[in-house]
Amino acid sequence: MNSWVIAMHLMKRVIGNRKGFITRILLPVAVISGIIAVIGGVGPGPVKVAYVNEDRGELGAHVLQGLTNKMSIKLVESSGTPDMKEAVISHRVAGALAIPSDFTANLLAGEPSKAMMYQLNESEESVKLQLYIDLEIQRIEQAVSASGFAAADGNEQEQTKLLEALLQAQEKRIVETKEADFGLARNPLASTVIGIMVLFILLACNGSIYSVVEDREQLTMARMYTAPVNAFEIAAGNFIGAFLVGTIQMAVTLLFTRYAIGYDYGMPLVQLFVILECFLLAAIGVASATASMVKNPAGLGHINTLIVTPTCMLGGCFWPLYIMPDYMQKIANFVPQKWAIDAAGKLANGGGFESVIIHIGILLLFSIILLAFGAFVLKPGQSAAR
Repeated sequence: MNSWVIAMHLMKRVIGNRKGFITRILLPVAVISGIIAVIGGVGPGPVKVAYVNEDRGELGAHVLQGLTNKMSIKLVESSGTPDMKEAVISHRVAGALAIPSDFTANLLAGEPSKAMMYQLNESEESVKLQLYIDLEIQRIEQAVSASGFAAADGNEQEQTKLLEALLQAQEKRIVETKEADFGLARNPLASTVIGIMVLFILLACNGSIYSVVEDREQLTMARMYTAPVNAFEIAAGNFIGAFLVGTIQMAVTLLFTRYAIGYDYGMPLVQLFVILECFLLAAIGVASATASMVKNPAGLGHINTLIVTPTCMLGGCFWPLYIMPDYMQKIANFVPQKWAIDAAGKLANGGGFESVIIHIGILLLFSIILLAFGAFVLKPGQSAAR
């Protein structure tokens, strides 16, 4: 009961005021939501392509129909060439297609005809679009040749009917495609989002432990011993309070990004929450162990900066681990951030919860060792020299 009272008091001090609520709750939600909006919320949806069809014949429409059948392309009609170019410049579309007025006439005469493609810069989408356009024009050229238009003595009316039937048959979907989810690489950006969440969890724990160090410095903790409460209850209360602050931060962030923004983490939310809770315990251990090395709360922020930032970089919060040298990847095994992000990555790539049991065990081991070492910070009799 005493531990619970101490925990509630710590929560009130950390997030019970406007500044604490903004920095510990609202700021993580805003930052992570912004990251999702910029890099994580855009899926591999269809490529938008603006078009203008000025062809006086029918073959230009068949080019557009062939592109429409491509699942990765979405055609957007423009009112004219200037409007189409403006859509490309403003990045509303990945590219644009202009079919000239003599497109059908040139093809039927056996002359080469080419549609104009506009792009702002070369990208994967623009290269794919150019390939699709070239394939559609080649398809129509082959159909024109097969229908006999090259023969001078052919019946033009019959040739036209044959060409139309041939093109319609080509454009008819005989085999329907269906996207199948095999649980492989569902969300390649999940590690980046989780890495930023891990960083904010560490910051939240540091804020909570700062209050504990401040109590020790001001001898508030020493005065607690005048009440009928023992050292274990004081330690448990402070650790429980820090744990609840981090849990509230995680829960609000996960629920807001999942249900308000609609971001799919690519894994069950409960499993991700369990991983982050295990990391939270390790993060409290890191913060308390760091606090045990300082006597003055003013120096705690500098020590945390020297520990949190490098370990987050080493653990893969800001970039993938595989881009680092081998020896740094081995060193990363000694920071809990690496195990939390790697566990989330395995779940996002379709792994079952049993595939991260080792990660959970290592995170819990981190927390036990660091919390035991950091319990020194809760000794009430020590304070900085005045």
